Amino acid sequence: MAINHAAIACLILLAACGGRGQSIRPNSFDGQDYRLEVSNQNFYLATIYAYRDGYRRRLGDVDANRTRAFTFAWPFHEVRFQIDFLAAGCIFSEVLPLVHGDRLTVMIE
Repeated sequence: MAINHAAIACLILLAACGGRGQSIRPNSFDGQDYRLEVSNQNFYLATIYAYRDGYRRRLGDVDANRTRAFTFAWPFHEVRFQIDFLAAGCIFSEVLPLVHGDRLTVMIE
C-alpha cells in the first residue's frame, strides 16, 4: 500500500466560494478507498469536501480545535480538498495526485 503523507497548510491557496455551482458526476467509480486525517487548528467548524473540476463529495465536518479521520472512495487520480468554514468563507488545497490506498493529512491553521 502506497502512503502519501501530505500536510497542507490551508494558507496555500485562497479561493472564493461564489462558484460553488452544480456537481458533475463522473462516469464510474473505481471503488478505491483513501484515508484523510484533518486537524482543524482554528476556531471555525470546517466542512471538508473532496473536489475536482466542479465535482465534489462531502466527507464531513471537523469541529474547531479537533482532529477527525475520513475514509472515502474517489473516481479520479488526483484530488483537491475544499474546506468550507461556517460563516467564514472557504479555501481549496493544492491538487494532490492519488495512488490506491493513500493516507493524506490536512492541517488547517
